[in-house]
Amino acid sequence: MSDRKTATTIDEQLTRLQDRGMTITDIEHAGKVLLSVGYYRMGFYWYRFEIPEYRKRGEHRFRRDTTWEKVEALYDFDDRFRNLLSFYLQTIETDIRTHITYIVSNHYKTDPIWFVNPACVGEAFIDEFRAGYPKIKRNNDVIRKHHRKHPEDTYAPAWKTLEFLTFGEVQHLYLNILDEPLHQQVYARYSIADEDVFKSYIDILRIIRNVCAHSHILYDKRLYDGIVGRRELLGLEAGEEFSIVGILKLIYYMLRQIDPNKETEMRNSLRSLVNQVEYDSVRFAISRLAF
Repeated sequence: MSDRKTATTIDEQLTRLQDRGMTITDIEHAGKVLLSVGYYRMGFYWYRFEIPEYRKRGEHRFRRDTTWEKVEALYDFDDRFRNLLSFYLQTIETDIRTHITYIVSNHYKTDPIWFVNPACVGEAFIDEFRAGYPKIKRNNDVIRKHHRKHPEDTYAPAWKTLEFLTFGEVQHLYLNILDEPLHQQVYARYSIADEDVFKSYIDILRIIRNVCAHSHILYDKRLYDGIVGRRELLGLEAGEEFSIVGILKLIYYMLRQIDPNKETEMRNSLRSLVNQVEYDSVRFAISRLAF
């Protein structure tokens, strides 16, 4: 007999949750949320309420005090948490992009399109960039306007073009800059002495940026590869290099290098979010995030 999973209706999903021990007071509301958010996505949040002993046996049973309201509160918190981090991650991403563009463009003053010059940047980046440039040109008014005004230009200059790279593409560009002293000037901006540490930082920042952009679970995010470097730089406790607490300390550190006021602002915003009364029922899952 096949054990292949089959699709279920909203009513079937609600019945399944109740049979597993979840209290659902407002069936109509819970059904609307499932139809909007999805059973699978919401499952990331009620997973925290399951009894581990049952889960080990491949079964799903909820703790006695599990309610739909608690699960939805955790989901709602994580949604707001992602929005908060997205704002400050954008600040860091913009700073890194701007700093790379400034340093390298001033080093190669006579070459405004150094990012496609194989004497400046590795072929791996150049090949991918050339393949993707038509899309940049098609989707961005600034670049289209540049080429209408300067039809002889193959590419717009770095200070225009690099604005439209994703964080991942900016990271790829940085790794392919051939002049090593330029690398050092970039990461020195953030009071980092070891390039491997900076590479780890920007990789993790990119990962978390993508988590936020694609609405993946964030409040208890674990890193497969931990944050590289001495723990003292970020004030990490043992094990935090893999946890959301370590991720937050990394973001605080980067903001501090850019503008200490931004770090203070983010700490206060997160503390205020965590302490909102509507999240009292899930404080066990989120209280450690504000420090």
